[in-house]
Amino acid sequence: MCPMEKTSYRSVWWVFLVIACQSMVTNAAQTPVVEVKALFANCAACHGADGGGVADGTVPAIGGQPVSVIMRQLQRFRSGERKDLRMQHFADAEHLTDTQQIELVAKHVASLRRSTPVKQGDGSQLDLGARRWSTGCAGCHGAAADAVAARGIPALAGQHAPYIERKLREESNGVPGAPTLSQSHAAVFKRLTPTDRAALADYLSRLPPPKPML
Repeated sequence: MCPMEKTSYRSVWWVFLVIACQSMVTNAAQTPVVEVKALFANCAACHGADGGGVADGTVPAIGGQPVSVIMRQLQRFRSGERKDLRMQHFADAEHLTDTQQIELVAKHVASLRRSTPVKQGDGSQLDLGARRWSTGCAGCHGAAADAVAARGIPALAGQHAPYIERKLREESNGVPGAPTLSQSHAAVFKRLTPTDRAALADYLSRLPPPKPML
């Protein structure tokens, strides 16, 4: 083989190697995208493609919640610490096989920008809701009701009012399947009247929802 033929052969081999490497990198980058879309399809069936939930309060808005918050809640449903037949089913090992898949779903949820309109209350008790939030909740959750990712606290701002009101009612009444309350939560919820709960829910629903975590 002449020197020119050797050079040509090496050039062709080098081009082939570069193309192969680029293809491997592209496929590796695309695989999680394809996988997370398939995994989130189960979530979107109830929570919506934008993670906006359902206005009647049966399904919460989750788009924009921090990764750590979503992962923690999925793990709680998976272990049975939180009880909801739909969530326990889709958080099980058959649908989310390992921590990596849970994290993929959580990252996707955190990146969602909600477009579903937030269901609010009638606006008649917003001052009461603001007072109840300021005196009983803001100390841990923050004045703006933003998420506290380091402590696993979800954002409550921009959540559907019927959902917040329902959860406050369930947890204060000890409904089976409701999370075990901390002493601080139990003390706050015990003091809330039905009017207080509706006012709090309405107030929180009108605060800006969490921004997508890009």
